[in-house]
Amino acid sequence: GLCGNDTARSAFVRALENFSLLGTGRLMEYRHVRCVQTLLRLGRDDGELLGDSWEHVFRALSEVSRLRQLFELMARNDRAQAAAVERRQRKLEEKQRRRDAADAAIAAAASGDDGNDESGNVDADDAISVESSVISDASSFFDTDDESLMEDEMDKRAIDEANARSVHEAVPETLIDSIYHRSSSLSVPAIKAFVFQLCRVSRMEISGYGGHVGSQSNTVDLTAVHYRQQHTLLSGHDAEKGHYNQPDIYSLQKMVEVAHYNMDSRPRLVFADIWTTISAHLTSTALHTNPAVATYAVDSFRQLSIQFLQREELGVFEFQRKFLKPFETVMARCEHTAVKELLLNCVDQIIRLFGSDPSTEKGMGSASRGGGRNADDSLGAKQYKDTLRSGWRPVLNVLGLAGRDGDDGIAKVGFKMLTKQLRQCIAIEKLSDGVASLRKASSPRSPSASSIAMRGERFVDLIDALLMFVSGSREDMSLLSIDHLVTLSNFLADESIPLPLVRQRSSSVGQPIPLKKVDETGPSGTGSQELELWWPILLGLSRTVGDSR
Repeated sequence: GLCGNDTARSAFVRALENFSLLGTGRLMEYRHVRCVQTLLRLGRDDGELLGDSWEHVFRALSEVSRLRQLFELMARNDRAQAAAVERRQRKLEEKQRRRDAADAAIAAAASGDDGNDESGNVDADDAISVESSVISDASSFFDTDDESLMEDEMDKRAIDEANARSVHEAVPETLIDSIYHRSSSLSVPAIKAFVFQLCRVSRMEISGYGGHVGSQSNTVDLTAVHYRQQHTLLSGHDAEKGHYNQPDIYSLQKMVEVAHYNMDSRPRLVFADIWTTISAHLTSTALHTNPAVATYAVDSFRQLSIQFLQREELGVFEFQRKFLKPFETVMARCEHTAVKELLLNCVDQIIRLFGSDPSTEKGMGSASRGGGRNADDSLGAKQYKDTLRSGWRPVLNVLGLAGRDGDDGIAKVGFKMLTKQLRQCIAIEKLSDGVASLRKASSPRSPSASSIAMRGERFVDLIDALLMFVSGSREDMSLLSIDHLVTLSNFLADESIPLPLVRQRSSSVGQPIPLKKVDETGPSGTGSQELELWWPILLGLSRTVGDSR
């Protein structure tokens, strides 16, 4: 790798993986375990030079993780078996003491009766033989000397357990964690190859592919007992839709960790390229037929999104929109209602954490004056408020796509969330109840007018989301959406209300500028820009004219 000889590097790493016997179902000896150690140390110390050979390292890590989990399962079973043997031995000892006491009483009552004494001795001998057999069984159960057994004499389960003991003793957990943790120190080409191969191996695990090319491990049934015992994602879904094949999600979990490690340490442009690869794999996983795997992928999206949105977006970039774009794809193509509900909950959490909230703004002053713990909580809640910029478009599109869903519950939740955002963004309740009071504002820079203009920044995205509900199959929601569009038209037509603010993309600072001012009477000032706000409403309503309903 250092000299650019990729063929030699690939051959060396592939040979280490082949000689390790991982995933082949064969008994691992000391030399095979040494190959595993060497392969993992290469990933830890020379990850900069591996390139495409990361695939072999990640496949070895996946199998090592499976064997370590199997060893932990064996340890739990051993402890449970040891406790059962101990309880059985105590019962036998107690039973033996009672028999000895009864024999002593019989001997005292009839000291000359040899027959009874002989019968008691027979019973005692039987108890002692049973006890010795139990102890013998326990000692044989905990006998871990597998080296004396030949591979031909061991079944697959015994070989798996022997390999699990060998790997657990030879490969520490710190060695595995350091490989993923050091990904943040890799160069840009190295981290791209790292992430690409990790996603590739994760896709192999989820699709059921494993082992060497042409080996018998590729035909392993993923519903086998050891997979079922190690992964419990299906505990809540088996009763609903039967049993699903349970894939391995180890590499998927590690991919989320790698994204956490590199998100804050990488420049935005570099992480955007990394996220392109990660988001494509997470999106395909979120559309998996197994609802448990899809749920895990959506929850991973939620965790990474919350961490990413804590970084302030620069004015000339739209990283938030690119980061949250997979939410739209999942909402439009997912077939599981539970996954869509989780996705809407994720969107709601993102809005509450990073969206604008007029109620918190009003209560900010009183909470600060109150002091104490409540003030600290309010300040903590306001830390990331109003930091959602370009991410509003995919967020509102997700709510609009909920209106086209076949499930009524999903549509109602999406419409409720969209209506809430509509009221918060342009104060629609004030427009319907107190437009006259707004006209008394002496200047568009008055506090009330300014706050309304600031909350109307995502005006066009709200219109697009409402139009999705208008074109939906639910007549009641369509009529309410049309009413909201009419109210928005009144909002645009009223010259006493400042129009929504947009961000100037050519500005490096990204300060909002108004599309129209109240005192602006020039015919060529912002006519074309104002038309950009009218056009989505007019075009959307014109499309509904021919609706058969």
